[in-house]
Amino acid sequence: MADVPNILDNAGASDIAFSAITVTNASQSFSAANSKRNYLGIQNNHVTGIIYFKPVSAATETNGVRIRPGEFYLFETYVPKGSINIIGSIASNTLVILAEGTG
Repeated sequence: MADVPNILDNAGASDIAFSAITVTNASQSFSAANSKRNYLGIQNNHVTGIIYFKPVSAATETNGVRIRPGEFYLFETYVPKGSINIIGSIASNTLVILAEGTG
């Protein structure tokens, strides 16, 4: 698992915003398209709920990138500029954090 403080210190983004997001078991837009986005990280703080995300189109449990409980996913070499869609394995996961930066 990534060391979040070190990653943020070296992100290169001049403005990083943190948002708590509720993820449900229906695909939803997690972050709107942003042509200036240069940092994107997703943290799943739930104990049992798994989340799946996919840039641009609807996320499912079979086509999305999986983030297990307690994991942090950082886009390191490529940061998508389009919308990010997300779905969860449980009905309501209120412990998901989006870290998004522009610079």
